[in-house]
Amino acid sequence: MAGISVEELMQKYKSKLDSNLTNEEQNQKSEYIKSVDYETFKKDNIPKSFSYYEKACNFAKKILPIGVDKKTQEKYEKAIHTAHLNLDSTGIVSLSLLIPFLVLLLIIPIGFLLNDIIFFTFAALLCASVIYFLLNKLIFNLARNWRQEAGNQMVLSVFYMVTYMRQNSNFENALYFAATHIEGPLALDFKKIIWDVQSGKYFTLNQSMDAYLETWRDYNMEFIESVQLIQSSLLETDESRRVLILEKSLSVILEETYEKMLHYAHDLQGPIQILNMLGIVLPIMGLVILPLVVSFFENVQWYYLAFGYNILIPFGVYILGNRLFEKRPVGYGSQDYSKYLDATPDKVSFLKIFKNISLVGICVFVLFSGIIFTLMPQIIHTTTLVGAQDPDTGVEGVTIWRNEFGEVENDDIELYPSNNIKKTGIYLLEYKSSTSTPPKLVGPYGLGASIFSFGLPIGLALAIGIFFYFKTRYVVKIRDNAKVVEKEFSSALFQLGNRLGDGIPLEIAFAKVSNNMRGTISGKLFQTIATNASVRGQDIKTAIFDRKTGAIKEFPSNIIESSLKVLVESVRKGPKIASIAIMNISTYIKEIHKVHERLRDLLTEVISGMKSQTKFLAPVIASIVVGITSMINAIISQLNNSFQEFKGEGTSSFGAAGQGDAISTFIKDGLPTYYFQVIVGIYVVQLIFILSDIISQIEDGSDTISRQYNIGQNLIKGGITYTVLSSTMIIIFNIVAIIVISQVG
Repeated sequence: MAGISVEELMQKYKSKLDSNLTNEEQNQKSEYIKSVDYETFKKDNIPKSFSYYEKACNFAKKILPIGVDKKTQEKYEKAIHTAHLNLDSTGIVSLSLLIPFLVLLLIIPIGFLLNDIIFFTFAALLCASVIYFLLNKLIFNLARNWRQEAGNQMVLSVFYMVTYMRQNSNFENALYFAATHIEGPLALDFKKIIWDVQSGKYFTLNQSMDAYLETWRDYNMEFIESVQLIQSSLLETDESRRVLILEKSLSVILEETYEKMLHYAHDLQGPIQILNMLGIVLPIMGLVILPLVVSFFENVQWYYLAFGYNILIPFGVYILGNRLFEKRPVGYGSQDYSKYLDATPDKVSFLKIFKNISLVGICVFVLFSGIIFTLMPQIIHTTTLVGAQDPDTGVEGVTIWRNEFGEVENDDIELYPSNNIKKTGIYLLEYKSSTSTPPKLVGPYGLGASIFSFGLPIGLALAIGIFFYFKTRYVVKIRDNAKVVEKEFSSALFQLGNRLGDGIPLEIAFAKVSNNMRGTISGKLFQTIATNASVRGQDIKTAIFDRKTGAIKEFPSNIIESSLKVLVESVRKGPKIASIAIMNISTYIKEIHKVHERLRDLLTEVISGMKSQTKFLAPVIASIVVGITSMINAIISQLNNSFQEFKGEGTSSFGAAGQGDAISTFIKDGLPTYYFQVIVGIYVVQLIFILSDIISQIEDGSDTISRQYNIGQNLIKGGITYTVLSSTMIIIFNIVAIIVISQVG
């Protein structure tokens, strides 16, 4: 030994160690040891919105550097570390103060332009306070979202580690196996654990894992317990006891997750009722009173209501709903399919007429068309306005035109003859002199203008809805097909395990099971594998995983892919071992699926009321309110016109002339249904968007695909429902108003 150098001795034992490793393990080990730099990896996996936030904070720090105390700084740094961001507490505080200051500078001058300084100063201060609150808490929300997205994959991560370690008692390779099959933040976290060991931050993988698990102590103890059980299985010399500990680790996280979600579902009932009443029912019912308030109080502008219903209330609903999601336990979720968004065609066929039109182009066109349609009354008003009599001769029934400067113009086109108005009481635009001093033209109050006002809400709903729906429908189809396969796959694996247990070669076993499962997606998967092996002459690994001809490329499911990888590795040790491996995987998949279905049933039962509000009740209630408001406005407007006609006359059906004068002075101009409907319509669109987002987050966690798809579907259906019902209600209630006025007159 004295003649052997240290280098020779190290080389000798290295060769001996290499010979004890299987080729697959060696390939996996070299694969992640030679992985790209962690920072490059993080840059490719962190969402772009995070990088924009980083740049904004670092830019604000240069302009307005503001420090914080040590205790607050520690809270910020903990959240920054969780979200894997490159910024500091100074940048966060600087941005949260700089943006509100810019908002003040932007909004307050508008008050001077519109001669409404008090309101716009109040609105600016309120908006600045809200923005400061949001930006100050944004880093904590990002960290929470990161934990939620990571938590969605925890059950699957334990499943992958247990599945791998049941056949290969190597925690390092099991961790890498899990990291390559789970999605999103948890995959990044797992690779960061390995990176910290490679970079020398920790000496062993167990130290790095323990440090990571400590960050979950306040959020998910069952995940910590499961991983620690997996680690403790390495110390067991008895094989049966080692396997028992691994199975216990999976059952721990499944049972604890179900118990937490059960309590969460029960605790949701009260807050959901509060959200429903305060955020939906009461604001919509309050809309009935607003027309009366506006009709009897002077100087109430439409943008007062817009500020309340399109900014304050939606923000309040979002905050209340966000609080519901904050309490959602982590640990339960589904595979993230957002990576398939890049494969979604960006060209769509629209109504089979326009081929290969850009999806963004369609949405912009729909929104622009809606805006133009809504602005039509304003466009017509800037050029023409109809009077009821000739100001020079006093002769009624003459159609005249006035431009916005009050100049009279005669025209042969009789769009709004005054005698028709007298007979029917139906106006297209109906601009009239205000009750204020000096009088000015106000409106439009007409039924036609009210119909025009639906352009903006329906355009907004369809533009957003079409974008999200067509963007995600291809991915949703992939996801649904994968879920069907996963549901059948456990039974297919069990049958395959039985065949292998009988000593049948794997290629023949695939063919026999595919014949038994004809007509199913799993049968198609196994048939493709058998065909590739028998006809193409491929080995099993190539028949399954080849990029061009492999069977797995048509079935994008991480569970299926990982199960088949374990099968390929296990079959090298013999068909009996492979049989035991995949039958255990079949059992694990069934257990996970059963728990997921029970959790979904719990949550669906609790949020069924919110779903009905989003899809039907909110649009219907709002449409009835808009119809009633239109009727009230029509009646008040007609009464006010009638009172004006009897000023100075003796007596009438309305009483003495003085009484009519007093009443007409008491009744103000009111808010035209045109503006009122636009405000309510946008509010309904906002409500559908926010509620759809909240429902998806409660049901599926941070599943981007489910959220966008549900938002798209609900906006399209809800927007059309609201528009059709509201326009119908406005027409019906205006007819009722005409009948009422004719009887009073």
